[in-house]
Amino acid sequence: MSCESCMNRDECKNAHSSTRLKNHDHLIGVGLRSWLKGIDTGDISCWQKGWERYAEALGHERAKTVFTELGCLARLIQSSSTRKIECESFECPDFCRDECLAVAMIAASQHDHCPALESCARALAGKTDNKALMAGATQLGHTLQNAGVLLGMDLVDQSGVLASK
Repeated sequence: MSCESCMNRDECKNAHSSTRLKNHDHLIGVGLRSWLKGIDTGDISCWQKGWERYAEALGHERAKTVFTELGCLARLIQSSSTRKIECESFECPDFCRDECLAVAMIAASQHDHCPALESCARALAGKTDNKALMAGATQLGHTLQNAGVLLGMDLVDQSGVLASK
């Protein structure tokens, strides 16, 4: 169930599959959410909220590179998908299936788990040819590692379940 603070909690399409992310996974989820919401709405405050979290967590220099690369992947996710990518409201501490799939895809790239990377990309994009999307996730994974950010294996281990929902 989605959290109590969500404004659309009762009508949330993603409430049945919300997940709490921890540590760096949470930071990546927040960044993706800010980029995806900003791209979807054109509201610059979405990007500003994400940037503030990244600058606080990583410092301005590391955040600049990571947050920019994250924006490239968010645009790639949006343009590669055959459907609308869903995400929770900023107030919600939980992350929906699409947000978790995106974080799991990046984590899978960092841990060289190709089957999970492919599965997440396919579930996000809704098609089988996802080379560009997987390359974008891998590029971001390397950028994150260079910034000292390593994502966990929790979502990678769950990626098969996430992708099949």
